[in-house]
Amino acid sequence: MASIPSYFLKAFATDCVAVSRLAGSDLFGKRFASNTNGKLFSRGIEIKEHPSSYIRKEIFPNLRESFIVGHVGRLSGQKNHAFLIEIAKIAIKKIPNIHFVFIGDGKLRERIEENIKDSGLERHFTLLGFRSDVAQILPLFDAFCMPSRYEGFCGALLEAQCAGLPCLATDSLSEEIFGENCTPLSLDDPTAWSEELNRIAAAKLSKRPDQILIKKYANPDLARRLTHFYQRQSPTLQRG
Repeated sequence: MASIPSYFLKAFATDCVAVSRLAGSDLFGKRFASNTNGKLFSRGIEIKEHPSSYIRKEIFPNLRESFIVGHVGRLSGQKNHAFLIEIAKIAIKKIPNIHFVFIGDGKLRERIEENIKDSGLERHFTLLGFRSDVAQILPLFDAFCMPSRYEGFCGALLEAQCAGLPCLATDSLSEEIFGENCTPLSLDDPTAWSEELNRIAAAKLSKRPDQILIKKYANPDLARRLTHFYQRQSPTLQRG
């Protein structure tokens, strides 16, 4: 899809399919909302049938007494890690044991590491790089932050909520992604994010997986519905 010019999609697409209303509007413009052929097919997630076997003191042996804030995403400008560093500068004043864990890698890793060092926050950050066991690590966090500048559909935020984590996210992200565990906040005010983290830390909230989101997105019917949609559009797929 990325190789097809957006103006071509907006002008000539006969059927508009997107993972969220925000992504649909970005891809197809106003036609997505007004086109009767505009369809939402949310991406699904896989929920582990068994709880994580990971033990916090083994994975993070030096963070046993820390309030751990997680983030999952490639190290790019879109994900806005610099904003998380600004939050940390404020948050440590009230939560001295706060620690941010980034899962993901990318071209901005060196710049992010330099920013953390220049801010004197090395002992408050851990960069794990790419991990294939994110679902096992998520339950070890105390909270989760997603200050992305933009997202079509944020799977990492969805998975964090389904893991029961209290979440904070940019208020301009697609409304479909916000469940009862997630607080939308403005990127104009890092202090508000810090205060919300302080509230979560003080409350010592227990993890409550968002059952509504789990029912909606951890649903095998999602793949079948999308397959059926394409088969109806394409005689070739119907014959196959």
